[in-house]
Amino acid sequence: ELAAPVEKTILHKKPVQVSARQKQSGPVDEPLPVADEPHEATSVGVSPLPDPTPEPEPAPEPVPASDAKTVADALEPARIQKYLDQIATLTRERDEAVTELKDVRTQLEQLEQDHQRKSNREDRFEIELEALSEKYRVLKDQSRRHASLVEDLREEIATRDEQIFDLERELVEVQGTAAKLNESIEGSQDVIKDLKVAITQRDRRYEDGQRQLDLTEFEYRKVKDELEALQSGFNQENTDLKKTERRLSHMKEILDEKEAHIENQRLQLQEKDQEIRLARMGVGIEDLEAEKRKVLEDFYKKSHEVEQLEGDLKERDFQIKELQEQVSAANERLDQLMNKEIDVAGHPDYKALERKLTNAKTRAKTASEKSKTLEKSIEAFPPEDRERLENEIRFLNRKLEVTKEKSQAEKAKAKSVINPEGVTEALESFEQWRTNLALLKTYVRNLKKGKKDLPEATKESIEGLEGLSKLLQTDGRELEKKLKKLTTRSKK
Repeated sequence: ELAAPVEKTILHKKPVQVSARQKQSGPVDEPLPVADEPHEATSVGVSPLPDPTPEPEPAPEPVPASDAKTVADALEPARIQKYLDQIATLTRERDEAVTELKDVRTQLEQLEQDHQRKSNREDRFEIELEALSEKYRVLKDQSRRHASLVEDLREEIATRDEQIFDLERELVEVQGTAAKLNESIEGSQDVIKDLKVAITQRDRRYEDGQRQLDLTEFEYRKVKDELEALQSGFNQENTDLKKTERRLSHMKEILDEKEAHIENQRLQLQEKDQEIRLARMGVGIEDLEAEKRKVLEDFYKKSHEVEQLEGDLKERDFQIKELQEQVSAANERLDQLMNKEIDVAGHPDYKALERKLTNAKTRAKTASEKSKTLEKSIEAFPPEDRERLENEIRFLNRKLEVTKEKSQAEKAKAKSVINPEGVTEALESFEQWRTNLALLKTYVRNLKKGKKDLPEATKESIEGLEGLSKLLQTDGRELEKKLKKLTTRSKK
């Protein structure tokens, strides 16, 4: 009776498979209820539980009633032992099933925790996505505002560029005006410097003249006797000397005037050239038509000046020829004096005249060479410069005619003795000649400033003029000494 339900239970139970993980988990403290429904496999790879529904057993064969008790008695101990073994086995299997169920529950809890974590992560991701969306909208609004600001800045930059262009144009105009003012200031400073130099030189010459005058008073008494012996030849030489000095003085005046005029015209040309460049640029000139007429008038004036300079050049050639004639006449007079029986070779005046003759020959030769060089260089001159030189030469020719008239008047007044008034006038003429010589030197300096732009022949001519001016200055000092000596003698 006891074995029947146990056997029935054993027959209705199926063996349960136990995994390695369940074997390692150990015994279960509390048994779990076994569900009647079969378990399905989960996503974590757990095998399904065995179905606890009992299978139907085959019907036992009928046993005869006589043998039933015998068989039961024979089989009862073995059957009990078998049942006990089955009970132990089932108990063990139950424990294993409970352990497996516990593992399954643990896995379910882990899955629930993972699901909760994933749900929390999804919520967090949704929140972050909303935050990013909001940030994107904010950035989009900012980009729109920035684009609007960029457009405003571009318009402002374009306006600033226009203002800068206007300011640069005004700056060019101001720079042109400043350049013109600087040129005019520089020209004025050069003129002031030249005037200061001329005044200083004049004061020095006056002091030197005073000292020379004091010395000549003593020398006059010493050479009085010698002067009487050489009076006849000296009178003739004195006449020629006065003529030459007056001519040189006159030429010096002309050269001074021309130098000042040329300097003024050069400054004006520079100003006009600057104005023309500014006019081509379209700035600096308010009335272009009036400026054009003004430039044309200046051009005609410059053309007239070139004609005057060419006339002056011809006059200089004539003067060179005249100097050569004077040298020839001086040579003839020297030959006449040498034919005389009076031995004046050792006389200081004779030596001075001889030196003067040598210098005159040298100057004549130099002047002849320079005149040829000038004739060659004239061909290479620009038309405007040539016309200016021709005008200056014509002016010098007129001055030379006036000088000739004065020299003829002086020859008529000449006497065998020294005339104090003539000596005084000669000194005045000499001062004029020295002034003209200074003007000539100034011309040479101005020409040397623009020497790079001139032809080679013109450069050589300028160097020759510079050397000639130095020689004339040296001769002028000697003539000044002699004139002062004559002045002292005439006073006595």
